[in-house]
Amino acid sequence: MGRELIIGEIYVHFKNPEMRYKVLGIAIDCDTLEERVSYEQLYDAEKFPKGTIWSRRKNNFLGFKILENGEKVERFRLLESL
Repeated sequence: MGRELIIGEIYVHFKNPEMRYKVLGIAIDCDTLEERVSYEQLYDAEKFPKGTIWSRRKNNFLGFKILENGEKVERFRLLESL
């Protein structure tokens, strides 16, 4: 995968640097044993308030690339790397 997840750190979503999330930990799916990242939303949004807890496959959180304007970008970046 190439990148290490740092629990307790703040990550930024590629769409907007104001979309910040704190990584709470790794959850293991009890049926598939798949690792999932649990993270807390640190901003208010119309549909989901600050404090909403999200879960995403670890390999998707760290490794999945999105094409934006023909460029590959990381879905979530560590805040200090901006």
